[in-house]
Amino acid sequence: MARAIPHNRRRSRVEADDTPAPPAKRSRTLRSESEDGTPGPDASASPSEENGRRNIESNPNTSTITSERSKFAPGAIFRVKLNNFVTYESAEFFPGPNLNMVIGPNGTGKSSLVCAICLGLGSSPKNLGRADRVGEFVKHGSKDAFIEIELQKRSRERENHIIRTRIIKDGNSCEFWINDKKTSHKIVLALVRGFSIQIDNLCQFLPQDKVSEFAALTPVELLHHTQRAVAAQEMLDWHDKLKNLRREEKSKQMQLGQDKEQLTNLEKRLNGLRPEMVQLEERIQAEKDLEKLKNSIPFVEYRTERLRHQQCKEEKKEATRRFRALESQVAPTLLLVNEKDSLAKNLAKIVSNRKRNLQLAETSADELLMTIEEWDEKIEDCDRRITAIQAAEEKRKKDLAKVKRTILDLEARLREPEIEFNAAEYNQRIRAIEQEIKAIRERVKELDESLGALRNKGRDLRAEQERARQALADFDSQAGKQINKIARYSKDTAAAWKWVQENQDKFEKEVYGPPLITCSVKNPRYTDAVESMFRKSNMLTITVQTQADYNRLDDQVHSVEMKLAEVRIQMSTQSLAETIGQPAATVAQLNSIGLDGWAIDFIDAPEPVLAMLCNDIRAHRTAVTLQDITDEQHEKIIRSGITSFLTKSVSYKIMTRKEYNASSTQTSGINRAKFFVDGVVDSSGRRVIEEKLEELNQKFEAMKRESKEIADKIQQCKNSETPKRDEMATIRSEKELKQKAYGERRALPGLLAREKESLERLETSSSESRAEIQSILKEQDIAGLKKGEQVMKHIEQIIQIIACSEELDEAEARRIEADSDTHALRERNRDIVENLDLERTRLEEIEQQSKMATETARTALKRCTELREEAEEKGDTEALEFFANIPQDKTVADLQDEIESQEHKLNYIHATNPNAIRDYEIRQADINRLSIKITSIEGELGDIAQKVTEIMTKWEPRLDALVEQISQAFSHNFEQIGCAGEVSVYKEEDFEKWAIEIKVKFRENETLQLLDKHRQSGGERSVSTIFYLMSLQSLARSPFRVVDEINQGMDPRNERMVHGRMVEIACQEHDSQYFLITPKLLHDLKYHPRMKVLVIVSGEHMPEDHTNFSVKGTLEIMGRIRGIAVA
Repeated sequence: MARAIPHNRRRSRVEADDTPAPPAKRSRTLRSESEDGTPGPDASASPSEENGRRNIESNPNTSTITSERSKFAPGAIFRVKLNNFVTYESAEFFPGPNLNMVIGPNGTGKSSLVCAICLGLGSSPKNLGRADRVGEFVKHGSKDAFIEIELQKRSRERENHIIRTRIIKDGNSCEFWINDKKTSHKIVLALVRGFSIQIDNLCQFLPQDKVSEFAALTPVELLHHTQRAVAAQEMLDWHDKLKNLRREEKSKQMQLGQDKEQLTNLEKRLNGLRPEMVQLEERIQAEKDLEKLKNSIPFVEYRTERLRHQQCKEEKKEATRRFRALESQVAPTLLLVNEKDSLAKNLAKIVSNRKRNLQLAETSADELLMTIEEWDEKIEDCDRRITAIQAAEEKRKKDLAKVKRTILDLEARLREPEIEFNAAEYNQRIRAIEQEIKAIRERVKELDESLGALRNKGRDLRAEQERARQALADFDSQAGKQINKIARYSKDTAAAWKWVQENQDKFEKEVYGPPLITCSVKNPRYTDAVESMFRKSNMLTITVQTQADYNRLDDQVHSVEMKLAEVRIQMSTQSLAETIGQPAATVAQLNSIGLDGWAIDFIDAPEPVLAMLCNDIRAHRTAVTLQDITDEQHEKIIRSGITSFLTKSVSYKIMTRKEYNASSTQTSGINRAKFFVDGVVDSSGRRVIEEKLEELNQKFEAMKRESKEIADKIQQCKNSETPKRDEMATIRSEKELKQKAYGERRALPGLLAREKESLERLETSSSESRAEIQSILKEQDIAGLKKGEQVMKHIEQIIQIIACSEELDEAEARRIEADSDTHALRERNRDIVENLDLERTRLEEIEQQSKMATETARTALKRCTELREEAEEKGDTEALEFFANIPQDKTVADLQDEIESQEHKLNYIHATNPNAIRDYEIRQADINRLSIKITSIEGELGDIAQKVTEIMTKWEPRLDALVEQISQAFSHNFEQIGCAGEVSVYKEEDFEKWAIEIKVKFRENETLQLLDKHRQSGGERSVSTIFYLMSLQSLARSPFRVVDEINQGMDPRNERMVHGRMVEIACQEHDSQYFLITPKLLHDLKYHPRMKVLVIVSGEHMPEDHTNFSVKGTLEIMGRIRGIAVA
């Protein structure tokens, strides 16, 4: 390239080296891209022949590469090409078909290859444990990135599958091509799954940021991932079906138990309802009988009223005949009475009309009188208005005189000299005083703040004094002595132990304090030797007995409230006997080789603390003696297998290397004990606290004196402020008086002008008043004339009232005379009229009785019809028959007697539960339904059990065989490094809990123990993890595996052994492809011809043209240079 590369751009290159394989068989292709990146894969840009195979065929090593194609398993990665991806500007990888070891310094982009494989095969970035957005993998400064992965074809296919992925930074999107044809993400995933590639399975694809996640997999999750990695899909399906069936079975068993319990309860309750139901049925029958009697009343009423109506009909005919006969006899007499009565009525109407005419005349007269009074009011109003104008005129004259006097006074004041007033001068004097007051107040505020800060310090000082006094008091208590003893070495541990003592009730089991206060040496002569085993951290360890207690205490000491960093907590869940297990040698055997016993036997402590010490400092595996040992005894001790022992002054550690059949002994001196020394009084500690308390008291007294001085200064400032405020008030008062006088003097011209205007207005209003009085007098004259007219009309109306009254008196006299004549005639014919009235009344009564009988019969008939229809709708033939057979002689009174008797009977039949029958029927239906349901569930459970058995007979043997193969490979791997391990299936009734159990043993005198984060170190877990993954290699269904920096945490010895095993396994013929990423590189590692080492050479100093650079050539040049230098 001609132009310079910016500082932030990086060119990368992968150099494959198969040394010491012959150069002809090395598969290395050097590729580079332009600085502008690779264009999109369209027809005019970079087709697959140009991007891949054609470039390869143009290489001199094409025949070699073609021959090696056949060694790749279908789906294996044949080539990876990157542009503008993470750290790479341009890079191309050509891995081998077996083990590919990718090496390079940190930051060169080894893990970027892992990221490219993941994203290039369509997987989510979440499987990497890094960025969540795919756009974050685009190189800084670029808009997009390209990943091209070539997967080995199947034997029946014509060409390899080249998957090309474009990552677009803006929008976080991806585009995909397969063999230059644009396609969808779904199709890419289908192609990948077709090769059994599982990027989301940690057993196949383990990126650097997921290593800890794999190590944290639960045994249940590990079983799932293992089946996905090495088992057929049908085994996963069977397992899922078994889990679903077991869940369904549990659910149905729970439902069955609940239903059976409910059925028992329902049957008990049903039996309890039977007596209530019998009693209720008896009462219901009585109520039905009562209802029939009440419903019979309308039928009896209808029959009775119908007969009564017929009787009334006959009586009416007879009464009508008698009335007509009597009426014909008295007709002449009644005619005369009626004529007189008609005359009286006509005269009454005339009287009424004349009364109405009189009332109208009186009303009209009253209205005229009211009009006259209104005119009188108007005349009086005119008088009042004239009086008001005259009074206003008098007031005007007085105001006129007053205004003239005011004008003379204002003109005299205007002739006086002007008042001098300087507002700015007064304001300046006031502001000056205000500034002085403000300065005083600022000073008071500063002093107040100083006093407040001093008081806060005083409170803190008092609290510190109280703590010092409490610390002094703690020297007199046992708990205090213990905490003080711990505090001498760790204040954090002392605070944590104090909290534990105050909150023991919050733990499941007892929590034990550090060995510093819980342990002692049984025989003082062994104190120095025993204490030499302890480091400070061991001596200050707090012991808990459950995982929950561990979490509780760990959360507390690291909480926001405590923030304790130097607190060590250990968990001891096993008993002391379980922890010690089988001793490496008995006491007698120890004595025979010059040793007194095991260190644990000389320590007196609670059993959980002793168990903790066995795990923490291997006190049960360290022997003790007070005598110096001879060389002969030393040889015997080495042959006995003891790896650690103590004498009175020396500590021995024996290290044996079986692979070299050699051993070495490390010795160190033993110091005098300082922890397990009882009876030493800490007088210096008490003296320090007393001195500190005295110092605090002196500081507090000094603060009190300083506080008083500040308070005095505050009071002085406040006292100096008072005269300043008084002076400012005086100045303001003087300013206000002068300002008021000055303002009044300046306002005089305006006041004078206004007063002159008032004078002019008052002088012109005199003539207006006289004109207004003349106008009112005219109104008064008109009102007087109108009043006279209304008075004349009122006199005429009075005359009309008198005439109407005379006419009324005449008509009233004639009416009285007619009423008298009518009364006389009626008296003379009283008997005849009474007889006629009596017959008329009798006829009306009969008609009324007939009508009532008809209405009652009609109502009763309607009710009878309704009762029959209701009975027919209900199908109550008993009621219909009862209504039809009511006896003819039965009366309503008889029915009332029977109803009363039936109601009396009902009062003696009590039903405590009115819903007993309904409840009985409902519960019986519930029992029937529940019985059917229970039978159905039992049948379903039988079907589930049969399905579980059928699937288990297929799944379990295959799973056992699969895990057995893994276990054999796992055990073999561990045997190769002098350790032991096995893999098994943990089985339970619940298929959700089936899991993979990994047991390992890294030391000869240990037993196989479950692999977890509590028992093994990080390096041991890493070894176990990589061996487990390697054990899956021969069973792998996947065409390749990726493991990124799994050797983190391993020591060189383990790393070398693991690498050797990995090379042996991964380089077996017909095995799947393997990618091992590591930044660490030990010398003299095991090599196999089938492995390929991919060296990443990256950085800003890479040449523009990569074809001019060769790792092999560079090494040869360096070798020649060194040779010249030596010469």
